[in-house]
Amino acid sequence: MKKRITSVLALVLAMAMILTLGACGKGTASVAAVGTEGGASNGGAAGDPVVTLSFGSTSSAEDLITQAMQRVAETCKEKSGGSIVINVFPASQLGDATAQLESMTSGGQDMFIESQASYMQNYGIQDAGACSFGVVNTQEKLAKLTKSDVWKEWEQQFLDTTGIATLANNWIRQETVICSKKPLNTIADFKGVKIRTVSSETTIASYNALGFSATPIAFSEVFLSLQQGVVDATFGTKDNVYTNSFYVEAPNILMWGPSCTNLGVWINNAKLQSMTENQRQILTDACQEAGDWYTQEANELTEGYVEDMVKAGANLTYLSDADTETANNILVELGRSYEGSKFSAGVMDRILAAVNE
Repeated sequence: MKKRITSVLALVLAMAMILTLGACGKGTASVAAVGTEGGASNGGAAGDPVVTLSFGSTSSAEDLITQAMQRVAETCKEKSGGSIVINVFPASQLGDATAQLESMTSGGQDMFIESQASYMQNYGIQDAGACSFGVVNTQEKLAKLTKSDVWKEWEQQFLDTTGIATLANNWIRQETVICSKKPLNTIADFKGVKIRTVSSETTIASYNALGFSATPIAFSEVFLSLQQGVVDATFGTKDNVYTNSFYVEAPNILMWGPSCTNLGVWINNAKLQSMTENQRQILTDACQEAGDWYTQEANELTEGYVEDMVKAGANLTYLSDADTETANNILVELGRSYEGSKFSAGVMDRILAAVNE
């Protein structure tokens, strides 16, 4: 009898163990299934919903800007556990700059990267145009300005006007240089030199004030215009001068220019606000990290371009400290002459205070 009871107890215990293991197995499978389903529909461990963003630019597919955009996409995917999916569209696949910005205002496109000050000015932030008047002509000065209250005010005005928020403004481009057929060693050498400019009243006025004879020509026609003698010089970033071979026809490169620009990474604000706080932070951090990477890589790459141009016969020239100060002052005073009409009163001094801190 005792033996039978023992056998029954053993059987009961065995059954209990089987049931317990079975329950644990189901529990584990259930958790795994929830986790997998959460990863597919909610974007990973954070449980954030999946958001897909279109990120456009006008830069070529091979451009360093496009590489940096891809870094943003990869970082967001990794840090968000897959909940942020960014599709990169370079080479004006989504339209030219104006078309892409217009699409962003209506929510048709999510993200875009382009020259920030220029397009803030195009959308009514006129004071942003003051940056081209000798006050922000180095990377160091521009980096200070983009961190200032002045710049933050412009970004807020841009948001209020367009519904487009700024994710990053630290993608700092190269300083402007001037390449010319004849050497430009002093300000006196500027006199009468026909220089290609963009079709902008303030840009034309700036170069004329320095003594040049400004001639607006489309970017696509610059090389031919230099070759045919329509103009004697052009301005551009070092990488533009190199990649477009402007130095071949205008081999004297003055390592000075009136301005330095940055790229702004923008997003439709309604789309941004639809994301979780965690996702917004990941996206912002990724854009800013990519900006630091882009600026450093662009500087290193450009140094190589300059070396290649010199090896090919280009001649680098520099203004004296005195001429540099004179040129900058000419442009600052020109900028002040627009205060009260194109720009708000005192904006030049506000910018100068920000960059000289």
